[in-house]
Amino acid sequence: MKYKLLLYFLIIGSAASSQSWNKKIDSVYQAVDRQSISSTIKSYKVIFSFLNRMSYDDAIQKCKELKTKSLLKDKGYFEHFLAGQYLAWFYTKKDKKKGVAEYYSLIKTIPKMNKEEQAYAFFYAGKYHLAIGMSNFGAKYLLKAIDTFKLTGNQLMLFHIHFTLGDTYFKNQLFKESIDEMHKALSCYLNIEKNKKRTGSPSGKLYLSTLNTIALAYEESGQPDSAQMYYKRAKQIATELNNDVWKNIINANMGHIYIIKKMFDSAERVFKNSERINIQHNQTNDAINDMIRLAQVYLLTGRLDSSEAKLKFCKQYALLHNLPLPKIYYKVSSELNEKTGNLKKALKYLKRYHFMEDSIKNIVLSKKMNKISLEYSLDKKRLKLREMEIRNKLDSNKIKRQFFVILGFVLFSTTLIILLVFYLRNRKNIKALNLQLRTANKKLKSSNKELNSTLQSLKTMQAQLIQNEKMASLGILTSGIAHEINNPLNFIMGAYVGLNKFFNRHDINEKEKEKIELFLKSIDQGIKRITHIVRGLNQFSRNNSNFNETCNIHSILDNCIFLLNNKFKHKINVKKEYATEPIIIKGNTGKLHQAFFNILLNSSQAIISKGIISIKTIKAADNVIVTIKDNGCGISEEDKKRIMVPFFTTKAPGEGVGLGLSISHSIIKEHKGTIVFDSEKGQGTTVKILLPLKNNKL
Repeated sequence: MKYKLLLYFLIIGSAASSQSWNKKIDSVYQAVDRQSISSTIKSYKVIFSFLNRMSYDDAIQKCKELKTKSLLKDKGYFEHFLAGQYLAWFYTKKDKKKGVAEYYSLIKTIPKMNKEEQAYAFFYAGKYHLAIGMSNFGAKYLLKAIDTFKLTGNQLMLFHIHFTLGDTYFKNQLFKESIDEMHKALSCYLNIEKNKKRTGSPSGKLYLSTLNTIALAYEESGQPDSAQMYYKRAKQIATELNNDVWKNIINANMGHIYIIKKMFDSAERVFKNSERINIQHNQTNDAINDMIRLAQVYLLTGRLDSSEAKLKFCKQYALLHNLPLPKIYYKVSSELNEKTGNLKKALKYLKRYHFMEDSIKNIVLSKKMNKISLEYSLDKKRLKLREMEIRNKLDSNKIKRQFFVILGFVLFSTTLIILLVFYLRNRKNIKALNLQLRTANKKLKSSNKELNSTLQSLKTMQAQLIQNEKMASLGILTSGIAHEINNPLNFIMGAYVGLNKFFNRHDINEKEKEKIELFLKSIDQGIKRITHIVRGLNQFSRNNSNFNETCNIHSILDNCIFLLNNKFKHKINVKKEYATEPIIIKGNTGKLHQAFFNILLNSSQAIISKGIISIKTIKAADNVIVTIKDNGCGISEEDKKRIMVPFFTTKAPGEGVGLGLSISHSIIKEHKGTIVFDSEKGQGTTVKILLPLKNNKL
């Protein structure tokens, strides 16, 4: 009975959850701006995020419903396509054939769309087929998307498509085609940079990834000089963007070029530095690859003991972090044992490497294994020969026995000569196979690094999405609290007005009147204080994208100080030096509240016991300057460079995620302003914020 009740409540809860998501989807669907294709796409992405939270069957049903609705609208083929492609994605989770069939029916509707809609439809079709492993179809639709986007002049989408095609060609080892597509992507990027009226541009990471892929493709196609040129260009961009992760990745890739050019000292220096940085920043996979490459450098320079020690440390490090060893580890280990004469162990590592390669590479590795097996066999026979020679010396007085030993020696020597002739004849083939093996190892290394980079990007994106969801929930909670406080506040206000009128109308002696007035003043002060809190919460929780609101900088600062009063009380003295006249700008009130709140909160947290926060506002030409200064613990020179990097924090675990100043910087940037930090360890921090008095938002 107990389990039946539990099952019943689970079913009821699931149904209620589905109804909730259905309502949210319907709300977004009703608000879709069908005049703008970009707005339509964004709205359907929101709908897809809601669909992912529903059960499989409910999501399928909702997609079918949206498809039906879209066809009832005038020229609703593109919406029909968007709803249908989500249905295809859900089908593919359980039945790939069903998903492909659904997509095939959608492609038939593309000719009925306008040119811009057709371009986006071909792009989505290409991405879908690439994702499910149908690379030929994916490339075909992406090429159609390129032709269509050229007609519409959308350089941003052309960049993304050329980048996707270049990446696909690289993964399929078509390096010349990959280089061509990535160069086209770079051309689109430069066109976007020249067009100052652009509505968007590719991220710095995508630009770096484009340069890096071109360099890798040149490296794999045997053009190390061209590869080095693009690595240097990518490193310069990473330095300008202050992106330490990409800077380290590119340095490590340049180390491969040094190995190819036999610049082993430079390669050793690069891999040592990269290993140190990756261990420091817990980039464990990259650190393991650096250790293996360092062992390879030691091996190539004849330092076999150092190579063996580094591989041993690499294995322990991987076990400590519960990570599998990459294929390149077994290749380097095999070569090391081959050089030290331990052919049996070399064969073992090579077999392991063999099973981790794909079917094409397995052919090459099998031949390499046969070669080592032959050498191992020859070595055993050499040992036997030596043993027979020793026995011959010991039994020299026995002629008969000596005769048989000599005969055996002759037979063994003949066999050895035959094997040696066979080996010499196949030596050329073995060298070619070794060259193919090295090429295959390089391809494997680049694929592994690319996968690690993609995994890191996904982890960062996931953390950002979680934080955004938390901030949205906080806004909803704050707004709800303000609303709930406001209702009883109205009751208290009404009671206060009534009591005030009542006591004014009736005759009361002076002593009692003084007491009543004291009580009424207390109620009045409490009402005013709560009203102030509610007004501040409402301002702080506002969430809209309007940047044309009238924003009073002094009022915003006062609201933030009031909301932080519990942090300041008995600890911090706030000194205000406001400009004599009100400072009014055009912008987004809610976002400015959030920006100043984060900065003031950081200042209060920097003051450990007691201190002062000074706030000064002045008008300068067409700008307003807000200076917030504290005498707290300050920031070190090393940390100053990273304080506005997302997720960087000096706080203890659990006390912050490192997004406050990053969000504030983004908000000030959205308002076409600047933010500058001046700090010294132990001397406090000064934050200068410059905002334009006029609204310059595009």
